[in-house]
Amino acid sequence: MKRKILLNLIYLPLFLCVLFLSDSMVYAADTQTIQLNQEISDSLTTNSDENWYTFTLEESGVLSLEFFHETINSESWSITLYDKNSLPVFSSYNDKTKLVSPSYGLSEGSYSIKITCPYQYSTYTKQTYHLKVSFTITDTWEQEGNNVSSDANAIKVNKLYSGNLYNNQDEDWFSFAPSKNGCFSFDFLHEAAEADSWSITLYDSAMSPIKSFYSSAATDSTSCYGISSGTYYVHVTCPYKYTTYTSQTYSIRVNFKVSAAYESESNNSFSTADVIKTGKAYTGNLYVNSDIDYYKFTVSANGSFSFQFLNAYEDRHAWKITLYKKDKTPIFSYYNRNTALTSTKIGLAKGTYYFSVCCPYQYTTYSDASYQMKFTFKKSSYWESEGNGSLRTADTIKLTKRTSSVTGYIYGNSSSNTDKDYYTFMVSKKGQTTITFSHSVSENVTWKILIYNKKGKKITELNNQTKSSSKTITLSPGTYYVKVVTSSSTYSWTPYKVSIKTK
Repeated sequence: MKRKILLNLIYLPLFLCVLFLSDSMVYAADTQTIQLNQEISDSLTTNSDENWYTFTLEESGVLSLEFFHETINSESWSITLYDKNSLPVFSSYNDKTKLVSPSYGLSEGSYSIKITCPYQYSTYTKQTYHLKVSFTITDTWEQEGNNVSSDANAIKVNKLYSGNLYNNQDEDWFSFAPSKNGCFSFDFLHEAAEADSWSITLYDSAMSPIKSFYSSAATDSTSCYGISSGTYYVHVTCPYKYTTYTSQTYSIRVNFKVSAAYESESNNSFSTADVIKTGKAYTGNLYVNSDIDYYKFTVSANGSFSFQFLNAYEDRHAWKITLYKKDKTPIFSYYNRNTALTSTKIGLAKGTYYFSVCCPYQYTTYSDASYQMKFTFKKSSYWESEGNGSLRTADTIKLTKRTSSVTGYIYGNSSSNTDKDYYTFMVSKKGQTTITFSHSVSENVTWKILIYNKKGKKITELNNQTKSSSKTITLSPGTYYVKVVTSSSTYSWTPYKVSIKTK
């Protein structure tokens, strides 16, 4: 008797093991493997019945489900597609004669479909239904799950890709990696939607957002934005998570062209300024109203500088353009609302300078339209070199001997109503010296011109000069200084000219 009980205890676990294995095998036997692009027919036998189907994708591509049957007056089937991680991709109830799911981009792997009664243990139908998994191999569809940046689909620039959101929490990530600096733009295409249905954001490799927009129109195309070489991410999602969304197919293309004539984001600080050359045109954009584009250039000699700033259309939001010295001290600022701006010439000493473009009133409305600018520099010893704001840093007016006199001149500007321009010249023998101050435009600005000796003592002055004028005085041999300031609260960028003539 003890031997019989012992044998029973030994065989009981084996029996239970076989029982559970048997249940798994029954479940496996009930899961039907189906072929792609081939129709199957089946039905539910009870209101708690579940029909499972599996299929395998050998390559990536685009898939949709077709489910059709005779007309039923109520929802009679629930159809769910699961990915290779057993997460639902698509789910729907059906009472119409035919259901075609949205198209989904899927990578290689095994997938499952479950068909059951929508409301188990309630009324159901034994009517035959027909199921078909339509699949096309392609590399131009997103591959689920690309729901985080680390799983982003790598795409090629200048190529159209398609995708869709399969629920209001779905996120589609794409990545692209230009090997050189250049300009990119987006094309985002779909059937027109009634409201913003997609949010599209570009991120740099540090996952800092660069540009974002919402789309509802059938075609949305952005301006061309400059970027540097590196890896970038495109994020497509529902604008307002956990709300209504659309599973409509969208198409996206990242257009890119190699160019050294575009700003290379991120050039948002002095330390990351784009290095540019004078005499060459460059293009840029403001991505957001807080964006600032910095540029850096170097001139190897003293001379005159000017710039052109062009944009496609007049914009009331305008741009603010500022030139800085190497120590980041601003020299001047311009505001531009028109399609073209050409600055006056100013004098610069040899050295490094910075140039910035930004929204005039940050954190307000702005324009992301492309702008183009070109810097012109001409070597010259006849222009002031900003930083001539003291006797110690005065610019030299070079005098040249003529037949009966010694003459020289220099050009300058008033960059603000507190700007002070100092110049120095030398007299080799006692005689008559004529100081002439002139400018080309009559403006509501007055200047004061003061003459000092070597010790900094004022000798004479020309007051309230609104037009060209001159003054002749007798000077002994030595060093002298000319100081030019505005004598009112206003100032002018119009170049002036200081001329010296001695006899």
